[in-house]
Amino acid sequence: MPAMNAFINAAEKNGGYRFDFQREVADFYAAQPVAKDTLFYEVRADGFSLVDGGRADAMPLRARFAAAATAVVSGSLRDGTAVIDRDLGEVLHNVKLLRDCRAAGVALDRQNDFAHVIIAGAELLRGNIGQRRFSMPGYDGTQDAVLFAQMRVFTLDHEIGHVKCARGSDGGNTGESIADAYATIRQIQRFGTGAAALLSAQILKRQAALFLLPEDRAVHYTAPVMQKIIADSAHIDFTALDAAATQRIASEYGQRYAAHAAHLVYACSPNGGLPVQERIYDFAQKALSDTLPAAAKAPALALLRAFAEDRVRFQGQSAPFDTSAPKWQEIAAKLQNAEQQEAAVRPVQNAPVQKAG
Repeated sequence: MPAMNAFINAAEKNGGYRFDFQREVADFYAAQPVAKDTLFYEVRADGFSLVDGGRADAMPLRARFAAAATAVVSGSLRDGTAVIDRDLGEVLHNVKLLRDCRAAGVALDRQNDFAHVIIAGAELLRGNIGQRRFSMPGYDGTQDAVLFAQMRVFTLDHEIGHVKCARGSDGGNTGESIADAYATIRQIQRFGTGAAALLSAQILKRQAALFLLPEDRAVHYTAPVMQKIIADSAHIDFTALDAAATQRIASEYGQRYAAHAAHLVYACSPNGGLPVQERIYDFAQKALSDTLPAAAKAPALALLRAFAEDRVRFQGQSAPFDTSAPKWQEIAAKLQNAEQQEAAVRPVQNAPVQKAG
């Protein structure tokens, strides 16, 4: 069955996509009318939006959420959101996290059979970017508004994948892989080849987390799943899938190709006690080491290349590296040689090849 026009939602791609929370949620419900168990929240600097699918018992939650959220953002709350409202405790905890630094979250209310999807509004998200432990120049919504909008809808789709795909709410790498599989397919459905820049940035973000944030324990390392979907777009028409098929196939991809890469976390993690420049140099030496596990080689080289081209920066790094320095020239030469060897063994595709429907 061909996908519904509302589900594809690619009409704006030529004129420049603009993220609209209310419209995206309306399209979600239009594509799957039975999904009334999912409630959506957008947390903004000046308030909140809550959209539900029309379930009668969702109405009381609106008033309770509005009243309780005020206490969450008053500055007096530190922990114990469940004390304010037991049913909405996890939702309110996510609201506070969004206020602090996160982009989105999910809360599952199994007792009342509700799933709550919470995302940060644009200004709140921009304000939080400076608090991240690594950043991508040009990715904050000021230099490229369309890329920022695509990132916001990727984030929304990721959280939808957690609650609507089979096993998407599993903990660990399986659940994250399924959620990212769903978001990746939806990007291809929405934007076709126009999804390439956003998906490349998301893959890089996950590679950076794998090696630069070892406490993440590789839970969010989903790059292999995303890359597999992108490669398969050469012969699978993802734009022909309806909502149910998209959720089913995303779950299959996530379960089959999840990296479970906890063993790679410390493969080339930089010494946290070093200054930023030396820390990345330490990472570079490990990434180019002959002792690096084979499964870590490709993502480590991709991340090192991103540092060399100033597409990613680590904590407190305010300017590109001085690549004219002898030690970085040596790293650049070794990197080029290593990339050539890796490409001969494992070519990787990061760009979709099909057009959006």
